[in-house]
Amino acid sequence: MAAVLSTAAAAEPPRLVSITLENDFFVGFDQHYTNGIQAAFLADLASAPEGLRAATPLRWSVDPQAVVAIGQRMYTPANSDRDVPDPRDRP
Repeated sequence: MAAVLSTAAAAEPPRLVSITLENDFFVGFDQHYTNGIQAAFLADLASAPEGLRAATPLRWSVDPQAVVAIGQRMYTPANSDRDVPDPRDRP
């Protein structure tokens, strides 16, 4: 039974999951960038819904897999005491 399970496991494609956490707390001050987090994984396109596979840019892909990522990044303005944000200042 163990040999069958290991053979079946070897036939599975490798999976990839990545979690990224960035913060000023870890590296000190880096201008206006404050914090970011992202989760990414490798998805098999054959198991994706047809509507998603037909969407740009996936419909152009010849690769059977794609990396899907979701996350956020936060930036602070140069002057965080302003009541009205400066439109030329990031964020």
